[in-house]
Amino acid sequence: MINNIKKTQRGKIKGKFNLKFLKLYWGIISLTSGFLTNKQFDTSKFIINKYIKKIGYYNIYIQCIKSMTKKSFKTRMGAGKGPIEFYVCKIKRNKLLFEISNVSMDVIYKITKTLSYKLNLKLQYIKKII
Repeated sequence: MINNIKKTQRGKIKGKFNLKFLKLYWGIISLTSGFLTNKQFDTSKFIINKYIKKIGYYNIYIQCIKSMTKKSFKTRMGAGKGPIEFYVCKIKRNKLLFEISNVSMDVIYKITKTLSYKLNLKLQYIKKII
């Protein structure tokens, strides 16, 4: 039986993301680079839904594709790579994470504040220039 899931190397996050334009009115970008786990991604969606409710709508620009492996605690050196533990998303500096519209500036401020606590990234909201 062939396992189709690829085990990837951790790698380094170099450089910054080229932010070109916004489709909706508000955007949330990351000021630091790092990894975002699948649980953190679900938490961020929950937080945005909690603040926006039925007033506004949002787009998500991140996906957890990269697989991270972990060996068990008392294994000896060698014997190959461990099994896949969880999936992460690589986030570069200045990457657009979410776009939100039809909400006030106070709501955007609260969303970015709570998301920056939960995601362990420095976040900033930006406004579309019309």
